[in-house]
Amino acid sequence: MSNRQDPANEAWQGEAAWKRSPGRPKVDAPKVHVGFRLAPDVVDGIKATGKNYNARVEAVLREALAAGKLDAPATLFDAKSVRQ
Repeated sequence: MSNRQDPANEAWQGEAAWKRSPGRPKVDAPKVHVGFRLAPDVVDGIKATGKNYNARVEAVLREALAAGKLDAPATLFDAKSVRQ
């Protein structure tokens, strides 16, 4: 074998010397992934509002929670309304 350095080994050592950044900072209250089904027209209407619609939906839900609008009476959740 010759005295020349192996180029692959040299490239690997160069990458090993590269320091990886620590990444995204940790948040105090990370968001939780929630999955549920919505009617197609509702999804289309939300997406039609443009980019970053997730943040707008979250803001609307926060406002509804703060206003107490999500405390629905049990009669709203009967079998007929769920199946529509």
